[in-house]
Formats: sequence, C-alpha cells, structure tokens
Amino acid sequence: MKTVIIDYGAGNVKSLQFALERLGVAALLTKVPEEILAADKIIFPGQGEAKSAMTKLKENELDLLLKDLKQPVLGICLGMQLFCSHSQEGDTEGFRDCFFRSCAFSNYGQSTSNGMEPGTTQSRRIV
Repeated sequence: MKTVIIDYGAGNVKSLQFALERLGVAALLTKVPEEILAADKIIFPGQGEAKSAMTKLKENELDLLLKDLKQPVLGICLGMQLFCSHSQEGDTEGFRDCFFRSCAFSNYGQSTSNGMEPGTTQSRRIV
C-alpha cells in the first residue's frame, strides 16, 4: 500500500514521518497531484491558521484535488479542520460540504487546547 503525506508548507511533517517510520510505514512526502491521486492512503497534516493554509494549498493547486479525493484521508489538526465545510478562523471555506463546521472557542477567561472546561469533564462544543 502506498501512503502519501501531503506537503503544502503547513505542519510538522518531519515528526510525522519519523513516527510512521518507527511504525514501519513508508510514506512519501509530496505535493505532486499525480502522486497523491495514486496513493492508497493519504495523510493531511496541518499546523497554523486556516486561511493561511488554504492560501498555500491554492498556490500549489491542491485545493481542488483535495475536494475530490476518494481514498481514505487522515486529517491531523488543521488538516482535519480544513475538511469541514467552514472554519471561523479567517472566515475560511473548507473542502467538503459536510454536516459540521469548525467553531472558535468561546472566551472563558483562560485558554485550553482540548475543549474541556477547567476542573470539569464537560466538553465544550468545538465542531
């Protein structure tokens, strides 16, 4: 099976590559559309802000390709966020007409990275 990591300049792809290597998975890091389309599995990492990442994808002409993928895709962090129909980050349209959208955290006086209220087990709505 051929696994591809999409390389568009947003994300810590080296640590992902090292983790996959430790698991015995050979993955090609690429932004070449033909290589992405030929893959059996696709990993779409991301780090940063949605609007900037979408701009990078458009510059590399990957935005249209990603909308029509038929293979299994693992979106990591921002990669998954961009597969939503919309992100409030930069008022960014996502790739898919899916039933969910990415919403910003409400201001509760302190920042959390996991969507959980401090001192509770109640999750805040994050998607």
